[in-house]
Amino acid sequence: MRLSGFTLTPTSITGGNPVLGKATLECKAGARAGGGATGQHEPAAANPVATSIVVPQGLQSATFEVATGAVLAKSYATIAGIVTDVTKSKVLTVTPAASVSPTALKFGSVTVARRVDRCPRR
Repeated sequence: MRLSGFTLTPTSITGGNPVLGKATLECKAGARAGGGATGQHEPAAANPVATSIVVPQGLQSATFEVATGAVLAKSYATIAGIVTDVTKSKVLTVTPAASVSPTALKFGSVTVARRVDRCPRR
């Protein structure tokens, strides 16, 4: 039994929101359910909720949740699935919930305030 597919939805998210993962085997799991491990590279940004998942007998895939944390700057976490000798991984981009620039204040991708020049330019 080998891992044939591994996805994360979405692949970019604001920290604090969950991500759905899916591991797919090359064929349906038999009497001994197919299982695999999940892992991460940047635990402060994202972590699979379960360290292992089981694909029940007769099914070919299973879903799992990835929890994301609040980050101060854009972070990248590599989430991997391992079954037997096959490893598949995806990079998850975790963005801060709020950001400030010289011209705007944003929460996620929504701009909530902009700098306004009070003096006319010459």
